Amino acid sequence: ELGKSVDRKKFRHQSMIYGARTLLSVYLAWLSFYRGHFPSARRIAVLGSCATALIADIGASQLQVDKPESNAADMPFWDSCSIKTQERFKSFYSYCQVMATLACITVGNPVWPLSVLLPTQLAPILTTLVHKGMLSSRMYHLGYTSSLVLPFLVGLRSLSTGPQFLGISALGFAIVKLHQRQVNKYAMWSTVFGARILFGDMLINGAVLY
Repeated sequence: ELGKSVDRKKFRHQSMIYGARTLLSVYLAWLSFYRGHFPSARRIAVLGSCATALIADIGASQLQVDKPESNAADMPFWDSCSIKTQERFKSFYSYCQVMATLACITVGNPVWPLSVLLPTQLAPILTTLVHKGMLSSRMYHLGYTSSLVLPFLVGLRSLSTGPQFLGISALGFAIVKLHQRQVNKYAMWSTVFGARILFGDMLINGAVLY
């Protein structure tokens, strides 16, 4: 049963933490846009988003110390769902979590991190509905997966002005693969954050800023 396998209280707290991270990134992206992406505004946006992402991840990780089953990938699947299908769901969830962080530290078009807010806040609501017997586990995973597609639609829209979204997507894929090889996640993300701060927007242009 869903309510017995997932710590819903910790799950909600995680969602609140990631929601706060996302909203701050939206604000920083808007502030940069409002100031015409002036260099000082960009530096504040990049530094602020990277610091927020790191703090949010550390805070959310603290909620998993004694009970790791507190995220969407650990939700029970329906009885007829094959192991292979479950692995595909979990792989997609992991990839989307990475892409959500990348969307936040890009702090370009505010709509992109804002679109991340939907699945982040929808997950605990769907969890409660399943726990109350108002939603099946199948519908939970299908509904949650559908919400995860929204940020990709926003990113794909930017392809009309440049291929940067494809590069960010490829980076996300590489991070997931490194994580699967047991590379320390803080080492990975420290490298990503450091490069983001050091190189600024050298690899990002109007495709993701507007």
